[in-house]
Amino acid sequence: MKNLRLWKVSTKKRIIECNDKFFVGYGHPDDSSTGEFFVCSVNGVVSCFDSNGNKKWFTDLPNEAVEENLPVNVSFLSLSNSVSIGLSNGELFTINDFGSTCDLAGICGNGLLAMEWSPDQELLTLVTKDLKVILMSCTFDPINEYYLLSEDFGEKQFITVGWGKKETQFHGSEGKQAAKAKTEVVGNMIESNNRVIISWRGDGNLFAVGFVIEGIRRFKVFDREGNLQYTSEKQPGLEANLSWRPSGNLIATTQKLPEKYLVSFFEKNGLKHGEFVIPVNSTTTVEDIFWSSDSEILTLLCTDKADNTQQILLFTSSNYHWYLKQQLYFNADQKITKLMWDNDFDVANNKKMHLILENGQYLAYTWIFDINHSNGRSDKDDAIVSVIDGNKVLLTAFRYTVVPPPMAGFEMEFDSTINSLHFAPSYLDSNSFFICMNDKLVFMEQTKKNPLEYKITKIIHCEKSDFSFQFYNWHWLDCETVLCAAVDNDNNNKIIQYKISSENLVRHSEQLIPSALTHIVSHPLITTSVFLQMDTGEVLEYSSDNTIKPQDIVLPETCPILYREALDLFSKDDEIYKQICDDFGLYLKLKKQYVEAGIVYETAKNIDKAIECYKDALEWELVLNLAQNKTKQELKDLCWDIATALKDEKRYTEALTVLDTISEDGEEVICMAIECAQYKTALRLSSKYNKRDLIVKNLLPSLMNEYNNTKDLLETNTKKFITYRNRLQVVRDNKSKKPVENYDSFATRDCDLYSDAGSTIASSGSGRSYRSSKNRRKHERKVASLKEGSQYEDTALVLALHSLITTTFDMRSPIKDLNIALCCLEKNKEALDLQSSLGKLLKDMKESFRQIWSNNFTLEATNAAIEAENVPEGCSVIPQGMATLEPQIRIAPVIHDIPWMLDGLN
Repeated sequence: MKNLRLWKVSTKKRIIECNDKFFVGYGHPDDSSTGEFFVCSVNGVVSCFDSNGNKKWFTDLPNEAVEENLPVNVSFLSLSNSVSIGLSNGELFTINDFGSTCDLAGICGNGLLAMEWSPDQELLTLVTKDLKVILMSCTFDPINEYYLLSEDFGEKQFITVGWGKKETQFHGSEGKQAAKAKTEVVGNMIESNNRVIISWRGDGNLFAVGFVIEGIRRFKVFDREGNLQYTSEKQPGLEANLSWRPSGNLIATTQKLPEKYLVSFFEKNGLKHGEFVIPVNSTTTVEDIFWSSDSEILTLLCTDKADNTQQILLFTSSNYHWYLKQQLYFNADQKITKLMWDNDFDVANNKKMHLILENGQYLAYTWIFDINHSNGRSDKDDAIVSVIDGNKVLLTAFRYTVVPPPMAGFEMEFDSTINSLHFAPSYLDSNSFFICMNDKLVFMEQTKKNPLEYKITKIIHCEKSDFSFQFYNWHWLDCETVLCAAVDNDNNNKIIQYKISSENLVRHSEQLIPSALTHIVSHPLITTSVFLQMDTGEVLEYSSDNTIKPQDIVLPETCPILYREALDLFSKDDEIYKQICDDFGLYLKLKKQYVEAGIVYETAKNIDKAIECYKDALEWELVLNLAQNKTKQELKDLCWDIATALKDEKRYTEALTVLDTISEDGEEVICMAIECAQYKTALRLSSKYNKRDLIVKNLLPSLMNEYNNTKDLLETNTKKFITYRNRLQVVRDNKSKKPVENYDSFATRDCDLYSDAGSTIASSGSGRSYRSSKNRRKHERKVASLKEGSQYEDTALVLALHSLITTTFDMRSPIKDLNIALCCLEKNKEALDLQSSLGKLLKDMKESFRQIWSNNFTLEATNAAIEAENVPEGCSVIPQGMATLEPQIRIAPVIHDIPWMLDGLN
């Protein structure tokens, strides 16, 4: 029953000063209270602008960049406060320190078609011009590579026994002949758009790559390791649009068929899972498709080829129906270069859409969900709720009837899409309302109560606007007067009072206001006054004589206390109670308080959203508690999703427990137990499900493979340990023979412990900023190099030895579990081999502790770290060498003895 209302709009006439074609990225740097835009022009100039159009810095890409290279991707990386840029010739650049440093991070020799960072910015996906998918780490190290045109389906290829086939489905009015009809998808070999698209799922565990093969557009789904999981089914008419819903349940694309134009949804397994018709004319094409960051709004960017105008369509869903909630229009001179949804989850209900036009103009639209209804406070008021769906308004009088959406008590259709709907105040006929469209207001009057009927009383034309929603947040003041908020091209905010004439609105007066006007509310006592709610929280009183009075009220920021106080005012059966719970749940979800959000949703009986939140929190018991009414297949899919997520977090026992609840023959859960190295569990489940054949078929080969891998790892660790230990002694011997000023020492702070960090200081006297600490950690990783002869090689060797010893001692419990399983399957010789090898290596490591972490080393490293911390106030320096070592690295690893050896083997 919700509509999408514009909360505020802001604009800047020319935020980006760039005469060339440009590509834009957006992000939230640490030193910025608002987002910033990162612009790369086709001639290699990279600039940073804030939302007011102020240029914060700019730089040129190095000589490696050439003019004919088009930027493929511009992204801001919040983890490192850097800008990442990929060019079509395959060059990858990173820009740091406010544009002062620009590094060539890597080169893909065959050039780039597409590039996208994962949501957590830990992984980078590239598609080269020879159609290879390359997955890289955040340090640009290759992880996996896959040839996109390979005919492999993926690791999750399913086996069908006929269920779901067309022959077994119900076909309604099409009749039985539809079941026998054979549909062959024929490729369009002259496909006009061969664009390759990468889209990540919100949790960063999967990504999809859309491409064309043999004239047919398809997509492949990969996991975080770059392994192919699924390939989409063949579907005719798919277009070069692809966007994975951040919440993860749907992949959206567009599909143009001879008789209709569709948004089509696919599951992660590549099977189609729903559709709806796009309400555009025959000359309009969808250029791109997006989801808002909270997964609530599906966005289509469309272009009408007949006149080069553009439209943005915003859809939301309820009860499996997709409503067109808003439509924004842009003329041929307002070509959209970039559309982006804000990703700042620190703001509740954040639905902010950024637009950059080709002429450099910037527009930002912030939306909220709202329920448009009459006040319902008198018997004459029919408690009418309105729902907008494109050019239709759906009305239901709740005083007489309750109709579940998408149905309604009364429906009216108009000649253009509806922006908003506004009911008359209580001192007028509160059942009446007016509709705001792109260029007019349509006033409606109730003619019948039950069943509900309305008629149009007048159509009033509005003044022409410079851009979509320049005039917004309308309010019906009295029979002759309406109010609205307005913003001009210079971002000046106003409230405008219009008088209603026979055919046109006449601007009666206007008043500048200090900030964006987010809401207009009727005064409860004075009919000629209203309250204005500003986006700063300030409240003003506005009177029809065009005077404004400040009020001693400042609305606080959204917080849980306000939501809970609001919930106490209503019964759990009230619709408004459920709406508040829905908003409160979303607020908590955006704060990543998933359990709390799930509890709120569950309180409002919104079971699906509660399950989704508990699932995000990996509270699998709460999920299963609410999922008992789901179909068998839905429950199975849900359990597999949870089990996979638990497995990724190495919570193997819980993952297997979840799968065991839905397993019928036990084979899948036994295989996962083996995959997770839970060998004792695999043995137990094999007996439970009478699947002893899997022990020989699956468990034993897996055990032997694990035995070989573990043996190789022990040999590698042994070689590394001996190499690092011996090399450290050589470095220390050389160091002792040379002048002390050449090496790390707490006494030589100026030349060894520090480097000039002036470029990383945010402002003089500000101390150490978060940006500085990030750069410091980045610098530490660079200077601690194992390369022979490097300045701080001894520091790097100590770090490597500490890590190697710690991970080797951590192998004791896994090797014990592996040895128990080997012995149970009569592989005692192999178990003894592992136990002896590990025991010898651990003994050798322990005996070397005094050599590696001598008293002199610990004292020297500790003093160096103390000196690095004691710097003059206002000075920012970066420690180097020994001063970078954390306290636990300056001493030998603390080893706790555990009973890991099997005495029977010895």
